[in-house]
Formats: sequence, C-alpha cells, structure tokens
Amino acid sequence: MRRNSLTNESLRNASRLKIGIFPLDKYSYAVNTNMCLMDTLDGMQEPIDLHVPMKLDVCIIMFCQAGDIRLRMNQRDYTISGGQVMMAMPGVIMESMTSTVDTRIMLMAFNREKFANTITIKGTAEVLKWSFGARPDVITLPEEKMNQFFSVYTGVRDLLQAEPNEDLQEGIVMGLAYVTMGVLRGAIEAINASRSSVGLSNEQKVVVNFYENVQRFAAQVKEVEFYAEKASLTPKHFARIIIRNTGKRPKQIINQQIALEAKMLIGMKQYTMKEIADMLDFFNTSSFTRFFRMTTGLTPNEYLKTV
Repeated sequence: MRRNSLTNESLRNASRLKIGIFPLDKYSYAVNTNMCLMDTLDGMQEPIDLHVPMKLDVCIIMFCQAGDIRLRMNQRDYTISGGQVMMAMPGVIMESMTSTVDTRIMLMAFNREKFANTITIKGTAEVLKWSFGARPDVITLPEEKMNQFFSVYTGVRDLLQAEPNEDLQEGIVMGLAYVTMGVLRGAIEAINASRSSVGLSNEQKVVVNFYENVQRFAAQVKEVEFYAEKASLTPKHFARIIIRNTGKRPKQIINQQIALEAKMLIGMKQYTMKEIADMLDFFNTSSFTRFFRMTTGLTPNEYLKTV
C-alpha cells in the first residue's frame, strides 16, 4: 500500500511537533503542525533502536498489535506488547526506545491544545483527566476491543491514502481520535476503579508525587528541601521514604533527571554548552561540566560525539 508522499513542509511540521521516533517518510500517513499519524502494520525493515533522549511536546497514543516495544521514560522502564496501549503526555523525556522486528504498532501524536480542545464530547472527560494527570502508563485492552480499533483504523488509513487535502486529513484523524476515546474509556474506568479499591499507601503517594515534581522542577530547583516541603515532610523523613521505596537517594533521582534534560538539550545540537548551563540553572559552564561528568561519566563534549 502506497504511503502519502510527504512534502518538505510536512516534514518541517513534524519536526516542529518533535516526533523523532520513526523515519517519517517510511511510516507516516498524515502530518501537519497539529497531528501526526503513523504505523508499522505493513512491516518494519529493521527493529527500532533509539537511545537519544528527547522531550515530548505532544500527546502520544500508541496501540501495539503485535511484538514488543521497550521504552525508558522519566527514569522508568515500560514494555508495550500486543494488545496494549500507551499514552504519554508533553514533558515526558523518552530516553530510549527499542523493538522487535515483528512489532506492529499504530501511533497518533497530537498538539496538546488541539487534542484537549477538540476531544470535548460527553464521555471523554475521564480519559482526558487520566491522561493529562498521570505519568506514562500501559493499558491492556480486551482482544475484542483491540480488534475493533484496528478494523476502524485500517479503514481510516485507506481514506487518508486517497485524500490529498491536509485539512480534510486532519478531520479524518480527529474522527479517529474520537473512536480512540471510546475504545479507551472503559479500560481506563476499570483501571481507576482498581486503583481506588486497592489504593496507594501514603509512602507510595509521596514517591509518585516526587517523581512528578522532579519532572516539572528539576531543571530549576535542585535542592531536596524543596521537594520535601512539597510533601509536607522534613528532609530526613522524606529521604527515608524515597530510599525505602526506590533504593535511591532523592538527590540521585534529581541529578538523574537533570542529566536527562542535559542529554536531551545536547542531542538537539542547537545550543552551546554555556546556553545549556544557563537553561539548567548552573552557575557557569565549568560547574555544569563537573556535574555532567560526575553523573554520566562523560563530559558534555564527549557525550556530544556519541549522539
């Protein structure tokens, strides 16, 4: 099946969406500044093997029909297998992504504002609340639901193949987004009900909130006291909880997040080391270099050569 030919402007639009996951000329069907739709249902020439950190500035919904995809995001490991779906929101740092060669997936990526403003019909609130409020998570769908979704998707893909108008393409994809909300809603309601009945312990809540706060604030705030105060705990009590539940000291988790941010910025090859040091609130380039070498074992310039 022939893909839509992607113009240079389309590729620039995709670049602005920062969806650097697949070779767009091989796997994309529709691309503009608001959304991108891609899949590997017709087969992959080689497995995915990416190890350059990137920060998502889009909402991503990934359906896996077969095979396995392994991702590391925000210092946590995830595996998506056949029959599962992953949602990830803007701000998530994807450190790596690998797959088996038999992996068959469909991925939608939306500008966050476009997604939130368009998907507003009754019944989608639970999905939006869950997706925008949660860390990346894997949802397992019943086989019947997964088959229904891919049946609809292949029809949508055929429509996109025959439609050259980008505005109409976008409308078709947003229609698919409504279908996606319907497919996911029941599964997410079941997840929420399970979480409510089991519940998180107070310590688990502290850990979850800590990771979310580190993702939001680590580039600007490096002191453990700040995060302890967010949890309404003394720094010593806070540190004991984090160590007991993660095996890591709070400072280690904060430093790893800052190093991820630094790797992502270095990998973009758009900024000088001084600019990156300023963006991550280091006193000067020397202090940034010392921190990066201590945390990763490489200087920033040495890491740049590996990207």
